[in-house]
Amino acid sequence: MRSVCQSIVFVINSLTAGGAERALVDVLAYLEDRLRGYAVHLVLLDVEDELHAVPPWVQKHVLNANFSFLWSTISLTRLLRGLAPAVTVSFLNRSNCANVISSKILKYPCIVSERTYPTSRFGAGLSAVITKVIMRLTYPHADQVIAVSEGVRADLMANFGVDGAKIRVIYNPVDTDRICERALETPSTRPPEPYIVSLGRLVPSKNFRLLIESYRSSSINENLVILGEGEERQELERLVSRLGLEGRVILPGLGTVLTVIGVVLVAFPFINEFIQGPFWLLSKIFVFLFVYVWMRGTLPRFRYDQLMSFGWKLLLPVSLANVVITASMILLRSH
Repeated sequence: MRSVCQSIVFVINSLTAGGAERALVDVLAYLEDRLRGYAVHLVLLDVEDELHAVPPWVQKHVLNANFSFLWSTISLTRLLRGLAPAVTVSFLNRSNCANVISSKILKYPCIVSERTYPTSRFGAGLSAVITKVIMRLTYPHADQVIAVSEGVRADLMANFGVDGAKIRVIYNPVDTDRICERALETPSTRPPEPYIVSLGRLVPSKNFRLLIESYRSSSINENLVILGEGEERQELERLVSRLGLEGRVILPGLGTVLTVIGVVLVAFPFINEFIQGPFWLLSKIFVFLFVYVWMRGTLPRFRYDQLMSFGWKLLLPVSLANVVITASMILLRSH
């Protein structure tokens, strides 16, 4: 039975698709034996689809901060006041900044992990400036900072005022056994061959826009398949369309049924043209049936005697009046 002596709290925005999320889950699985003497908690700041499984021995807390830095900090501070952790470890920028602020309020040690090159990640604009200012004010006060590479370490020291003695470079964990197992599985998506594969979150920091533009400028004959999801998906799809690369640059996502259908339609345009008619026909039938069943189940139904009364007392006189009026108009016109 796991001893509950002290608490160790891991903090991250969510467990959606991403390298930091995968790294956190891998670290938890690897450290299970080493953390047996602690109560381990995982705090998710936002409510999003969880694409990574949390080990059963880890207690999960979802705060629903709604992507707000202010509410992330307030909610995290309230939770940690009750957990009284021995140390907290956070991943990703917003979690890191909220973790540092909470640690200074509640007086506990904190570790932050920076997984990307922060100077180039946030780009330009007011939001980027505010984010970098908050990082500049909080990161130097963390007790330890984990950088994913020497380049990230140098950036934190040069541009965010973090003491180099506090920074430890720990590269992303790689589970080679799982990779080998997954390599033997049948892929859910089979793009037209030959192709080149790129993998990552569709966010500005990954700069897939540069990859697509460079691919167009090159003389490469192979198709380009970009696997991933993110906020830039629609913008990248528009870029592909604008550059005339439909059918050559494929963004199938993460392997859903709709993704497979999308790849087929892009790779084989004649199939897309063939299904247009049946698709719209079935869509209209579905909409009609939906409205019909919806109205039938929503509106009140008449009793049989009410229906008969409605027919005899209203509809029949109206129909007879219609016959008389129509006949009269025909006679008047004939004369």
